[in-house]
Amino acid sequence: MDLRLGSAFTVAGLLFACGESVPAAPGGNGGASNTSSGGYGGNGGEGGEWSPTQPLNSVGTGGFYEPSCFDESKAVGLGPLIVKTGQDLCTPELIAESFTACVDSAADEAICTAFTDANPGCAACLGLGVGEPTGIHPVVLQAGMLKLVNDAACHAAAQDKLRCAQPVADFTFCTFTACGACEFGSYDLGECLAFAEDKFCRGIFPFPANCYSLIATQYEDVPECEGADWVSYYNNVASYLCGPAIVPPPP
Repeated sequence: MDLRLGSAFTVAGLLFACGESVPAAPGGNGGASNTSSGGYGGNGGEGGEWSPTQPLNSVGTGGFYEPSCFDESKAVGLGPLIVKTGQDLCTPELIAESFTACVDSAADEAICTAFTDANPGCAACLGLGVGEPTGIHPVVLQAGMLKLVNDAACHAAAQDKLRCAQPVADFTFCTFTACGACEFGSYDLGECLAFAEDKFCRGIFPFPANCYSLIATQYEDVPECEGADWVSYYNNVASYLCGPAIVPPPP
């Protein structure tokens, strides 16, 4: 299977279906293919040179037709959230356990529920809990039957572009919620994401050109938000946002 889903592996992190993970993850410079780079190669450049008038996609048809699974009535932004790192709500052991219990393809609903019940603070930070919203960007976002890692928030913090987190996350979430009914791994999903990005969500949730580096992350070297494989990618983003407090190095 083309892990980029045509032009669809885009925007904010690895896409996977509920109960199904994909063994590929963003790599920075020379790593595994970044989900962002799959649909954006050649548009713009390092440091956010993308123009709002440029197509975002350069793979596949570029979203020139509207797939039947596209549903603009489902398209929404993520809402006003803040980005926090080093929240000290999850230990490395809990993050590893959360992957096995709730994220991996072999995850079991009962085991995931037991994990979230036993670790409500960590689960809420990861986006796996069912309690009240925290008002903080979670690690995992769910759009219909699709899930993705919120690496827009991760990159916003790591690149010191916190003001970019909200517009890029809104754009991302709009794209995936508009396509949440598409079958995971299908050609229509790839085309739907391309169509939603270029023809719909870009007009509703525009973001400044200098925020493009949160999408074109193949140009960045941000180990906190990358990984050699899916497990390390999830673990790194989860650790950066929800793990132990980050202590600056000595001067």
